Amino acid sequence: MKNSTLLDRFRRHLLEDGYAPGDRLQPETELAERFNVSRNTIREIIMHLCFSGVLERATSRGTVVRALDVDLLEEDLAFRLEISRYSFTELKETRATIECAILPLVAARMTPEAADRLAKNIDAMEAAADRPDDADMLDKEFHLALLDVCGNRPLRLFSHVISRLFDRSYRGAFLNRDAAMKSVRDHRALLRFLLDHNVDAARELLAAHINAT
Repeated sequence: MKNSTLLDRFRRHLLEDGYAPGDRLQPETELAERFNVSRNTIREIIMHLCFSGVLERATSRGTVVRALDVDLLEEDLAFRLEISRYSFTELKETRATIECAILPLVAARMTPEAADRLAKNIDAMEAAADRPDDADMLDKEFHLALLDVCGNRPLRLFSHVISRLFDRSYRGAFLNRDAAMKSVRDHRALLRFLLDHNVDAARELLAAHINAT
C-alpha cells in the first residue's frame, strides 16, 4: 500500500507504546500531528489496519486494538497456503518439523482425557480401515489432536499445513486398508511412547511415519 514506511512506523508505535487488545487509539488529529502527516493519511493507515483485523472502529469508543480472531487468521493462512502453491515437498518438510518439535510439549501436557481421545481415535480408525476416506479423515484428526494437546496456540495456527497434506490429491496411494492399518500401528506406538515420556523414540517414529507419506 501507499505510505508503507508510515505504516511500519505506526505499527512500531502501537508496539512500543504498549497497546493491547481493547486499548483505544488517540484521536486522528493527534496521531496526524505526532507523525507529521495529514489526517487523511493517518486515516488511510488506520483503515488499512482495520481491514487487516488489527484495529476496529468501536461505535462508542473510537478506534481500538482488536483482539486476535484466531478463526479469521486460520482462514487467511489456509487460503494463503492454497494460493501460494507451495510444493508437496516443502509442505511435508514443514509438517515434519512442526510435529516432531511439539512432541516434548505433547508428552509433558498429555492428560488422561487427551490420551483417551487419541486412543479412541485409533480404535475408530482401525474399525474404518475398509473405508479409506473415513480412515484418512481419522488419520488427519489424530495428527491435529497432537497440536491440541501441545497447548501452544500460535503453533496451532500451522494445523493448516497438516490439513493441506491430507488433500485427496496427495493421498491416493494411502487410501487403502494396508496403509490405514500401518497408520493405526504407528499411532498406537506413538501414543505409547508419549505416555512413557520416551520423546526420542516418539520423534524417530513420527519422522519415519511422515517421511513415508
